[in-house]
Amino acid sequence: MNAHGNLQRILIEGHTDNTGPMAVNMRLSQARAETVRKYLISKKVKASKLTAKGFGPTRPIDSNETVAGRDRNRRVEFTILSQADLPQKRGSDTKSSSGVKR
Repeated sequence: MNAHGNLQRILIEGHTDNTGPMAVNMRLSQARAETVRKYLISKKVKASKLTAKGFGPTRPIDSNETVAGRDRNRRVEFTILSQADLPQKRGSDTKSSSGVKR
């Protein structure tokens, strides 16, 4: 993330399978997301850029009926919430509004 300075805000999402009580899974998914956030901060990513949120089992990407499906549902995902436009490199071809290269 430090190599991509245009990333301004990132959501770190923690997810679980549906095994166990909802309250436990919500806490587990939040802890999972917070652990990743703390790791990134330890690697000098600015804390102000990172938000951690646990979703528990509410957003499965696979069936919870199989072991493999439950394994896939226990995960962390990143969502880019905002990013700055990258400046154009000097000397690159650009087109004016008329379509003519400058």
